[in-house]
Amino acid sequence: MSYYSNASQLYFDFVYDQYLNVHSESKYLLDLINVIDWSVVPNFIHKRGRLGYSNQSILKALFVQKVKGFNTRELIYFLRTNPKFAQAIGFDPINNFVPSEATFSVFKKKFDTSFLFEIIAHSIQKGIDEGIFDPNNLCIDSYPISFRSFFNNKKSHGKFMNQKEYYSRPIQANFGVKPVSNSKPVYDKHGNQKQSISYFGFKAHTLSFFNVPIFTFVSPASHHDKNYAFPLLHKTIDLLNLHGFNLLADAAYDVYDFVHLETDSIAFIPLRISSKKPFLFLSYCFSFLSS
Repeated sequence: MSYYSNASQLYFDFVYDQYLNVHSESKYLLDLINVIDWSVVPNFIHKRGRLGYSNQSILKALFVQKVKGFNTRELIYFLRTNPKFAQAIGFDPINNFVPSEATFSVFKKKFDTSFLFEIIAHSIQKGIDEGIFDPNNLCIDSYPISFRSFFNNKKSHGKFMNQKEYYSRPIQANFGVKPVSNSKPVYDKHGNQKQSISYFGFKAHTLSFFNVPIFTFVSPASHHDKNYAFPLLHKTIDLLNLHGFNLLADAAYDVYDFVHLETDSIAFIPLRISSKKPFLFLSYCFSFLSS
């Protein structure tokens, strides 16, 4: 091979490396990771013995897992086959310094999730300060989380049994009700379209800036929405110091008193027919119009 061809090959390798540094998937993931402030999480908690893996590094790897939709084995394979990226977040696959499945599993069980709330709050506060998020309008709602189960299989309808008898171990999931989409109607045995159907699983309660979710709590499907509105609002107010906002929610979240009296804010929530607060709701409306 001539000197010219070697020089050309070296040039194209250089251009290819430069292109990957700017447009590669690893660059995109690192940009996402660098936007987040991980410093609220202590790197190491061990007081003696071998330090092991950094908490921040494992959290960054789990963040990549969520972004990419990997299972744990796929995540480990991704870290081992992308050594530059793995080194950038604190691992070293060349020296076999990558967590195992067991390490990730133990970390998830022992990690203090309160650190995650602080990470989320810091990132959201940064977005508020830069004018990306509008904290004046909040909304809260829930959505069903069902999973593959005997009780969610249409072929099993009419054959229901007690979940305590079906599952060998106790589980937190139970029965709840979810609305039926108009695009996928469901009919009863008389041919009438159903407005809602039962399901077996969980329910996610999310507080958001309209289309930007802030915090989410997960509960068994049968738990009432109102029970999770208060901890969501408390968490948001404590970590983001929000006051004077407008809250939009459905009738299940009956939190007029707390929103109006404790946060000096307005709650736009439709009243139930059985509600005993029509005059209180009108006073909220008048106070909002007069402000």
